Amino acid sequence: MMRTVMENAGLAFWPTLSLVIFGTSCIAMVLWVFRSGSGELYRSLSSMALEEGKHARDK
Repeated sequence: MMRTVMENAGLAFWPTLSLVIFGTSCIAMVLWVFRSGSGELYRSLSSMALEEGKHARDK
């Protein structure tokens, strides 16, 4: 019934478009995070917090 009401009111297009945009952006984010060569970048970023603590302790 809800589908019929939304189709008759012309509202079925926007939820579908929103789902397609959301799904595309999620897939793009996953591909961006796991792209080749990104492992070294994330490894260096993850060690930054540990390096800051090491420098403060050495002083």
